[in-house]
Amino acid sequence: MRSAVLGGLLAVAGPAWAGETVDTYRGAWAAFLAGQAAQAEAGYKYLVTLGVDGAKPTANLAVVARDGGRADEALAHWLRATLIAPYDAALWSQRGWGHLAIGRYKDAREAFLKAVEVSSAPHQAAEASFGLGLTEQYDGNAKAAIAAYQRAFTRSPYLLPAVAAQLGRLAVHLKKWPTAETYLKQSLEQDPQQPDLFLELARVFERMGTIKGAWQAYKIVLDMDPSQQEARERMDKLAKNLSERPERLLPVRRLGRPLLTRFEEPPPSVPLRVGLFSDASGSSAHATRLFFLSGSEFRVSDVRLGEVTRGAALDQWEALWRPDTRVIELRDPQKNLKFTTKQAFRIEPLQRGGSVLVKSVAFNDVKGVDIGDRELRGVVEVVPTPDGFAFVNEVAVDDYVASLVSGSMPSGSPREALRAQAVIARSRAWAVAKGAHHSFLNSDLCDSSHCEVYNGLVQESSAAREAVTSTAGGRLFKNGAPLVAAQHRSCGWATEDRGEDRNPYAEGPARAGVPASLVESAYDLEALARSYPPPGLFCEASSLSPASWSRWVRVLDSDALRARIERTRFIGRLHDVRVAARSRTGRVTALDVVGSRETLRVEGTEAIGAFLAPGSLRSTLFTLQPLYRGRTLRQLIVWGAGTGDGRGLCIAGALGQAHLGRKYRQILAHYLPGSEVRGAPVDPEEAAVYRAATGGVTPREQSRARGKRAARIRQAQRERSAKRRASRAASPPRKSTAPAPSPPPGGDAER
Repeated sequence: MRSAVLGGLLAVAGPAWAGETVDTYRGAWAAFLAGQAAQAEAGYKYLVTLGVDGAKPTANLAVVARDGGRADEALAHWLRATLIAPYDAALWSQRGWGHLAIGRYKDAREAFLKAVEVSSAPHQAAEASFGLGLTEQYDGNAKAAIAAYQRAFTRSPYLLPAVAAQLGRLAVHLKKWPTAETYLKQSLEQDPQQPDLFLELARVFERMGTIKGAWQAYKIVLDMDPSQQEARERMDKLAKNLSERPERLLPVRRLGRPLLTRFEEPPPSVPLRVGLFSDASGSSAHATRLFFLSGSEFRVSDVRLGEVTRGAALDQWEALWRPDTRVIELRDPQKNLKFTTKQAFRIEPLQRGGSVLVKSVAFNDVKGVDIGDRELRGVVEVVPTPDGFAFVNEVAVDDYVASLVSGSMPSGSPREALRAQAVIARSRAWAVAKGAHHSFLNSDLCDSSHCEVYNGLVQESSAAREAVTSTAGGRLFKNGAPLVAAQHRSCGWATEDRGEDRNPYAEGPARAGVPASLVESAYDLEALARSYPPPGLFCEASSLSPASWSRWVRVLDSDALRARIERTRFIGRLHDVRVAARSRTGRVTALDVVGSRETLRVEGTEAIGAFLAPGSLRSTLFTLQPLYRGRTLRQLIVWGAGTGDGRGLCIAGALGQAHLGRKYRQILAHYLPGSEVRGAPVDPEEAAVYRAATGGVTPREQSRARGKRAARIRQAQRERSAKRRASRAASPPRKSTAPAPSPPPGGDAER
């Protein structure tokens, strides 16, 4: 972002001055990431003293001061920055946020209006209008706030969920319940990972007397945040007033007959055991009743006694748990009792490659569990528990991978992106096979987001199946050892493993022939989170990834934040939330939660997510804009980029690279440096690409060539050794020059 300015500096002031400026920026950026505010400020102040790079050093000072909780000092820097760059809309918006943070509504209004006036891009006008709407809302001007929000609503797809949420909250304040419902739903349609907003929607439904809708909304809140006490209490209370069983209100999958009609022999692999109907913690729900059928003949086997009965194709059987005797009864389609047991039993299709449809399962508790019907390849095992029974699907690795690939990639994903995902998923599945990580069920994995979301055939697509088949046997290796790689939806701008996810062939600013980094300072990170994604990123080269994967905004109330932090410790009134440390790519690794009694350090992705947005924080690549009421925190605005932890494969980037024509091996090599795919076939098209890239040699041919070269070297060594031995054998023995030993006294010489 500073490349043009620094290039001019290089020409005018000379290489030494330019080098010092760049080094100072780098040192200040490193200190900022490490949470060393004093060192970062010293670096940026030095740049201000030098008078280089326009308003950027001053803007960086403002960011450091704001993140340190010094709102007044930050505002002074923003004022100075707008004087240096009076036509920079982003700086005027920052000035507006600075005024709004300390309650200066008139000054904030003027700054945001100025930002709209000088804006040169839609996202700049959208942010300024959003800030203006909040200003008017805080100042009690509801009509003006609605007008400002509606202007922001139409100017940025990335701000749309946050703006719709604020319009819904404003309608709640005005007690316009139908309007509130409309806007809250619109926000959730664009970005469903907002438990706080689902909670507000549930309250609106209760106000409107829509008991079913309220119960459903509270259920979604608990699915994302099982510790939400209000949702749990209200859900249990509303359940008593429902006219039907709560399970019937859930939008679940229902299947009448098996989808699988053509049976294919699964490729040879170790069996993978997947625990079914798991919650967000990986624990399986306890069922009391199920119906099942298969597209082929099947047998039921007791794990100790062996086969006990058989069933015909498409016959629906029932398993029922009796709480009085703790016995599981198995009945055929005519309701005849065929088998009773307190032991685990297995339902296995007789046709290899067949499936079992598990449907209409009744549970003791459905909170946090996907209870929809699912058709599963392989064997279904029913395991008794103290409160019913649980399920395990024993499935071939590639059958499991096909379902995972379909569920994790958008519909219409290009073939090479699907193939890259297939190799990633297969490598992880092989690594955990027979690991029995979930010891209660003796399973390797669960089927929820705690491990990988797995729903069997219902989420499997033909394109994903082809991707798995075409990479059959392909797994990742690094330095000769199997590699288990992570993945995430969108890196935002850089992955933790590789760094900047930029297309080197895209046009952009460059320094000494190398593409300039998008983020090199505190203010660069601020601008990255608030603006449209910059061009040239692989993760922005595809239209398949939703806008919310890339950029997102949350407006969090201090009351909700305080309630969540008090699950851990009572810190008194909430004064501030500050970023304490970041990773090398700007992802937050620690927060300081400042209370009236003490300051609590929150560290790690899981803890940060549980505090800010339980079960729904898209990533830790964000910046914070606190808004105060006096000395306490009023609201916290989170400006975020990307979805996921930034490690391993970037799915959005894989989509982009595939659309640009890259093959799956190239995609994997890009995100996992030093890795290689072994065991997968190389198709002719892929071989042609590699021949062009490597001078006519495919990876398999390279491996064969290395093997042949090593064999030739070993053969030459053997031949040289044989020649040396033959030469020594053919040459006459050397005569010894040493004196002959004297014969012993009394020996043959004397005789």
